[in-house]
Amino acid sequence: MSVINRVLNDIEERNKTQSQPDRSSFEPVAIKEPKTLVSAMLVITMAGLIALIVWIFKFSGNLSTPPDDTLLAPPLQQKAIEVASPSKAEIVKVKIKETDNQLADDIAEKAIVHNEKVIETAAIKQEKLTQPLAESKGQLVTPEPILVKNTAVHLPPPTVDKTRLSITPVSMSSAEIAQLKFSQGMKFQKLGKIDKAQASWRKALTIAPMLHEARIQLAASFYGENNPNKALELLFKADKKFPTFTGYRLLAAQIYYQLGQSAQALSALENPYLIKNIAKENLTLAASLAQQLKDWPQAQKNYQALVTREYDNSKWVLGLAIALDAQRFNEKALRQYIHLVTLHIDKAVHEYAQQRISVLTQELELRGSNG
Repeated sequence: MSVINRVLNDIEERNKTQSQPDRSSFEPVAIKEPKTLVSAMLVITMAGLIALIVWIFKFSGNLSTPPDDTLLAPPLQQKAIEVASPSKAEIVKVKIKETDNQLADDIAEKAIVHNEKVIETAAIKQEKLTQPLAESKGQLVTPEPILVKNTAVHLPPPTVDKTRLSITPVSMSSAEIAQLKFSQGMKFQKLGKIDKAQASWRKALTIAPMLHEARIQLAASFYGENNPNKALELLFKADKKFPTFTGYRLLAAQIYYQLGQSAQALSALENPYLIKNIAKENLTLAASLAQQLKDWPQAQKNYQALVTREYDNSKWVLGLAIALDAQRFNEKALRQYIHLVTLHIDKAVHEYAQQRISVLTQELELRGSNG
C-alpha cells in the first residue's frame, strides 16, 4: 500500500510541476504535437499504468483497509472528509462506553442475585431466632419485614424473652426460705411424692423450728403411712417444746379418735376451755368427745365456752342445754331450751326442746310447791 501511494504521489507531484510553472517567469507557450512515436507510446503507457494502479487500488480484495477516496480529491474536500470521519480516539471511546454498559448490566444482575440470596438467608436466620421463643410462650412470633436498599439488608433485632434470660439475685430471710421449703413439700405431697415432701418439711424445720405448719404436715404424713405412734411421738415432743401452740394437741386427739380411743383423745386436748384464746376446733372436739363419754362436766364447760363466743349458735346452745339437763341443773337447762326455740332450728330439735321445757317447768313447779 505504501509503494502505491508513493508512486501516485510522485506522479501527482510531477504533474503539478509540469502543469504549474513558475508564475514569476510565466510566458504563453504554444502546445506542440509529439514529434516521435516514442513520445506517444510513453504517454499511452503512463496512462494505462495509472488506470491499472487505480483499478487495483479500488477493487483488490486482499487489502486490509478500505480504499481512501480522499487521496484523489482536492485539498479542501479532503480536509472536510477528515473532519467528518471519527478518529481512532473516538472509536475507542465509543467501544469503552459500550463495554461500560455491559459491565453495568452484569453488575446489576449480580447485585439482584446477591440480594435474593441475602434475603433468603436472613429470612432463615430470623425464623430460627424467633421459633424457639414462640414455642416457649405458645405463640408464634412474626418477624418484621426485611427491607432491601441496593445491596444492604437491614434485619430487625431478634425478639428476646427477657423474663427467661434475666437473672436477678434475691436475698431471702431464713423465715422466707423455710416457707419456700414448706411450699415445696406441699407440692410434692400433691404429686404423691411423700418422701420428698417429708424431706422438704424437715429442711424447713431445721431452718425455722417454730414453723408449726411443717411439723403438723410431717406428723400427718406419718399417720398416713400407717405409723400413728411415730406421729404421736412427734406431736407430744412438739407440744412440750411449744406449749402455747395447741395445734399439736388437736391433731393428737384426732389421731386417737380415728384409732377409736376417745378417752385418750379427750385427755390429749388437756381441757381447752381453760385457755382463753383456744381454737374453736379444740373446744368443739372436746365438747363432742365429753358428750359421747358422758363426761357432762367437761361437756358443759366446753359448750359454755362456745356459747359465750357464739350466743346464737343453735348447736352450742343445744349441747349446753343437754349437758346441764343431764346434771339436773333444771333452771339453767330450762333457760337454754327456751333460748333454743327462739333460734332457727330443725323441727325435730324444736319438738325435743318444747318437750324438755314442759317437763322441766312441771318439775320446778312441783319442787316449788313442796317448799
